[in-house]
This record gives sequence, structure tokens and C-alpha cells, in this order.
Amino acid sequence: MIGVKQQFEKERKEQDAKLEQLVIHQETENVQIRQKVKEIQGIVENNKVETAREIMTVKVAIDMIQKELESSTSNVSRQLREQESRLEQNVNVDQLKLQSELKSLEQEIVQLKLKVGNQMRIPVERTGVVTDGSAVNARGDVNKGSSNLESVKATGNLGSTEFALPLFDEDKGMNPVSHIRQLEEFFEFRGIQQQLWLIVAKKSIVGSVSKQWLEATGMTFVSYEQFKSEFLSTWWSAAQQGLVKCRLYQSKYDKAAGLSLSAHFLKYATMASYLEPKLTDNEIIEALRCHYPQEIQKNIGEHQIKQSSKSFGSLKET
Repeated sequence: MIGVKQQFEKERKEQDAKLEQLVIHQETENVQIRQKVKEIQGIVENNKVETAREIMTVKVAIDMIQKELESSTSNVSRQLREQESRLEQNVNVDQLKLQSELKSLEQEIVQLKLKVGNQMRIPVERTGVVTDGSAVNARGDVNKGSSNLESVKATGNLGSTEFALPLFDEDKGMNPVSHIRQLEEFFEFRGIQQQLWLIVAKKSIVGSVSKQWLEATGMTFVSYEQFKSEFLSTWWSAAQQGLVKCRLYQSKYDKAAGLSLSAHFLKYATMASYLEPKLTDNEIIEALRCHYPQEIQKNIGEHQIKQSSKSFGSLKET
């Protein structure tokens, strides 16, 4: 019995010793943990201070940038106002100069027209008749809606006839090359001096878009030849001719369009005749044959392909 009791006491003491060691170890770890916590708190506090300092620095920088931006905006606005004012002054000066030059030019035009009228024995007020009901007065202005048109009588081998100023309107499908040809025929027929060709050529532009083009570029023209070159490069460019070729090879005859068979043929044949490089008659006719139904194509026989007049005649008979 005594041996059991001693054994029990021994085990209890061992347990107490282990518990004491465990408590000491736990206290040591607690101390280390508290030290770590203090270190972390110190780091956090330092980070807070550093972050606050950086935030303040950024805020100051933002304030400076904002002030600089406001100052720059104010300076730019002031400079823009000054530049706008200078531009307005320059525009006003240019307008005054332009008005003065236009008046001088109008006077020169009147004098030149007087000379031309005297040479041709045609009154100055009869300097032009246009087909839309407009008359060209002595200053060269086109007066719209005139109901009392003055006819121009020409003498010579051509006899007594009337020749109106040809007008270009892109909305009406007019060909630019044809317009230039008609315009130069008009100059020759009316005996207009070459120094007036540019002025009259400008008067012939009446389309909505082409007039805008003329307003944008007209002041840069110094001669009729320059006008002619710019006019054709704009309104008869490679892109424009490409569209004409597409219509030539892809269009079909449509009776609902109001054209007869022969009128349709003539319209597209004429259109194709202005293309550069020029197409042969065979190429044009072969392309136009495909516009028509099979039964009509048969009337344009293979033996007629060599002559467009025969093909055109066969359509008249259809």
C-alpha cells in the first residue's frame, strides 16, 4: 500500500513539473507575441504616417497641376480670343480688298464686253441666253427666272441662229468632257476673246455640288486652261470613269425608265465614247448587247457588230 502511494506521489510531482515547464514556455511565447504585436503596431503607425505624408504630397501635386491647368486654359483661351480677333480683322481686310478687286474686275469685264460687242456688232445686253430661263447681263451676272429672253443672232457662214451658253449640272448626268467641248464651241461661235473664257466658263457651272467646288477652288484659277484641267480631273477622274464602266457592263435595259430601246443604246454608247483609254466600237456594242433580253440581242447580229450605226438601226426597227 505504501509503495502505491509513493508511486502516485512521484507521478504527481512529475506532472506538476511538466505543467510548470508548460506554463513557463507559454509565458515566454506570450512575451514574444506581445513583442511582435508591438513591432507590427509600430510598422503600421509608421506606414500610416508615411502614407499620410505621401497622400499630402500627391494632393499638393494635384493642386499644383490643377492651378497650372487653369492657368494654361486661361492663357489658351486668351490666345484663342486674340487670334480670333486678328483673324476677323484679316478677314475684314481681305473682304474689302476682294470687293475692291471684284469691282475693278467687273469694270474690266464691262469694257471687254463692250469691245467684243462692237467687234461682233451685237448689243452688250445681249451677251448670253441660257437654257434654264436665265440671262447674262452686261456685267456677266446670271439673272434667274427672266421671262423675256434676249436671243443672240450670229452672222456668217452659219447663218442666223441662236446659241445658248451650255450649263453643267452634275445632277442631270451631264458628261464633263462633253460640257467642255460644247463650251469651247460656244466660245468660238460667239467669238469670245480668250481673256474672257475663264469668266464665262465659271458662269456655266450651275450644279449644287459643282458650284460648291467652284466656290472652294475658283479663286485659284488664273486661266481657262487651268480651270479646264481642274474641272476634268475632278468631274472626269479615273474613279468617275470607273463608275461609268461599271454601268456600261452591269446595267440592264428597263422599259420602266421611259427610254426606248434605241434611246437606251444611244445613251450608254455616248457615255462610253468619252472613256479614256477609248473603247473600240466592238467593245461598246458587245457590252450594250448584254443590256437587252435574249430575243432582242438576236436582232443585233454578229455581222452588225462592226458598225454601231447598224446596231443602232436594228434597235430602231425592233
